[in-house]
Amino acid sequence: MNISLLIKHASNILPTTWPLKSMIAVNPLWDLHAMPFKDAINYIGKYIPIHGCLSYDEYISLFNTGDITRENIQQSLQQDLNKYYQKKVTLHLEKTSQLVDEILTNQFKSQVYMFEKKLGDCERLSPSHPILEVLPICREQVLQFMMSYFDRNQYDWYKNTSNTELFEAWKSYAILNRAVEEKLKLLPNNINDALIAMLERLHVQQNDIIDFFSTILSQLVGWHSYIKWIESRPNNPLVDQSATIAETLLIWCCCIDIELDKKNKVNISKYQPKQGIAIKSLSLLDIVEDRTLKEHLVEYLKSTSIKDLHYIWQRALEINYHEKLITKIKSRSKSISALKSKKAQFIFCIDTRSEGIRRHIEQLGNYETFGYAGFFSSLFCLEDNSKSECTLQAPALVEPNISLKLNYEKPSFLQQFLFSVKTVNNKLKNNLFTPFVSFEMFGNLATIPLVGKTSYSKYFQAFSTSPPKYSDKKPVIINQFLEDNSIAETAQNAYQFLKTIGLVNNMAPYIFICGHEAQTENNPFQASFECGACGGNSGWINAKITCEILNHDKIRKMLRGRGIDFGMDTRFIPACHNTTTDEFMVDETQISFIDCWKNIFKDINFALEKLKEERNQILPKLTTDDRHLCWAELIPEWGLANNAAMIVGPRKYTANINLERRVFLHSYEPDLDPDGAILGSILSAPVVVAHWINAQYYFSSTDPEIYGSGNKAIHNVIGDCGVIEGNLSDLKIGLPIQSVYYQNKRIHHPLRLLVIIFANPDLVANVLEKNPDIKSLFINDWASLKVISQGNIHEF
Repeated sequence: MNISLLIKHASNILPTTWPLKSMIAVNPLWDLHAMPFKDAINYIGKYIPIHGCLSYDEYISLFNTGDITRENIQQSLQQDLNKYYQKKVTLHLEKTSQLVDEILTNQFKSQVYMFEKKLGDCERLSPSHPILEVLPICREQVLQFMMSYFDRNQYDWYKNTSNTELFEAWKSYAILNRAVEEKLKLLPNNINDALIAMLERLHVQQNDIIDFFSTILSQLVGWHSYIKWIESRPNNPLVDQSATIAETLLIWCCCIDIELDKKNKVNISKYQPKQGIAIKSLSLLDIVEDRTLKEHLVEYLKSTSIKDLHYIWQRALEINYHEKLITKIKSRSKSISALKSKKAQFIFCIDTRSEGIRRHIEQLGNYETFGYAGFFSSLFCLEDNSKSECTLQAPALVEPNISLKLNYEKPSFLQQFLFSVKTVNNKLKNNLFTPFVSFEMFGNLATIPLVGKTSYSKYFQAFSTSPPKYSDKKPVIINQFLEDNSIAETAQNAYQFLKTIGLVNNMAPYIFICGHEAQTENNPFQASFECGACGGNSGWINAKITCEILNHDKIRKMLRGRGIDFGMDTRFIPACHNTTTDEFMVDETQISFIDCWKNIFKDINFALEKLKEERNQILPKLTTDDRHLCWAELIPEWGLANNAAMIVGPRKYTANINLERRVFLHSYEPDLDPDGAILGSILSAPVVVAHWINAQYYFSSTDPEIYGSGNKAIHNVIGDCGVIEGNLSDLKIGLPIQSVYYQNKRIHHPLRLLVIIFANPDLVANVLEKNPDIKSLFINDWASLKVISQGNIHEF
């Protein structure tokens, strides 16, 4: 029996959840992306009650507001028919129009509402097998243990077992009688062998093991997903706990065994897999009133359920957006031609929030912008000595092999004093008795930061931040990328970076590499607003390191030898866009080289003011200047809400189009990529990351109870892991409700990612054949792909 393989299959129903301080967007169904989208939803639905779509009522509302049209529904229905019959079905075209009319009748709607209500009232069947009866009791026991194990600073029991593995820690934590202890001693030392022994004791047959494990893992999706991440990143610098899914399953099996003993149900029968929904799903044929439709569509209508109808509506919603976006691209008033004279060029992260600032800067003229993933070809682990912590400045798909150390100049006396007070306060809180004494002695002093953050937030924030991020206290970094043993690889990465975006000649005198970051107070979801390409951290450091590389004489000499034409006076300057406040910051040690800096800075600020006006129309509660300072603010900014598409191609094809900050923009020059190598790297990394971000927002919207984080207002932070709701709940994953709703109104419409590539369609097809894992995203309906070549649109 290959127990490890069975565990892997069972854990496919779980997302991979990163710790809160480095929150990375992932597709929670990523391990099933080789399946068609609907099949993956149905498979997980056997264990976890997910929908994968909005409610029928919401689709009707979107139809009434014009976000879905009758023509969109017919197009979606026809696409479904084409897939069902595996060919173009011209026979049914006129009949689909009649079927759309049928779907939009009030009688049809009332039938669907009645079915959904009946389905909502129906509970999942719980077979009377003893194992399934004790699962709720075991769930509470395992949940409490997980909270204590991973929030170790709050529990004294864990101090003596700090290096103990998960299963051994559970034995120290659990209150076990002598008989149970003796029974556990008889288990093999190897976790997998012990798990096999417990399965035999519980009479779980080999054919039922995957179902049994999946049923257990579905009980605590959040905690099990976090353990899945720990197991997949054994050498990560973010957390020092060790845990595996196998250990977790062993703990569950032991808890089940103990509870069965208490119930005197030792001689249990063979485990029976969990059953599904108790109600039969109606087919569309059951509720279609127009009998003339049945003659031609009876086979299709029989096979299509009301749940399938939701997918038809969802695709119709996506078709509506796709058509609007393509129309914008086709009808653009003018494109930006090659500028003979450029004041400056800007390289931004492909993050959707960069679309707005790029558009407004370009409209000022004599400026050119590019898009690339925000790590800007510099991947590393950053050790911050001032905070005794490490961050991964790289996308989730990559594990960097270079570590850089970050030091700051000595902070001011006041900053040092505040930092010391905070350190002492944290130590006092973890002592059993000192909180009572310290409250009497220093309780009144605690009102100072409270009043400061509330009434004098700007002044308080100005002197309490330690250490500062920018050039007023210069960060000191030893750039290992430029050491002799690394410089050849560094030059290759820099060459690939510039060639990918098409910046190989005609360089401006000043090129700003612009990372981005967010700024919020008292917000455990800070990382979700930061740069995902930089591991949920600020992209400022990556921009700085990349500029040092591209300004280096040896690197430039090597790149010139490979055809990169640097201007005689071209200089790369690190910058950062604060997406919460729309402020633009540069390294002040670099701007002395810029003769026209004041004029450039004036233009940038003008563009940012335009962007602020645009954003304030959507989020008007506070000005963008104040929102980041409010320590009680639940919605500091929208992040990547309403993201919907990614465009890969030259900027000239999308210039002067308002893409409403919904599109990832990745620069790509097809003329520099005859063999498709660059396109292959874009599809296998940035496109996948964009899909993960899109899927995180999608499922946080369609299934917030499972894949969302709930309400920020009632969150409690658990160690470095994440948040729970209230005092006891599963670890919450995904995005909070405030990221997709505002004042009870949905601000994120879930759309599966649309990827548009400007390239030769044959080249794209060849690249996809070489990357079957990426191809499966499109053929299995996780994302859509359109290729534009010479004004023609090709569907993939």
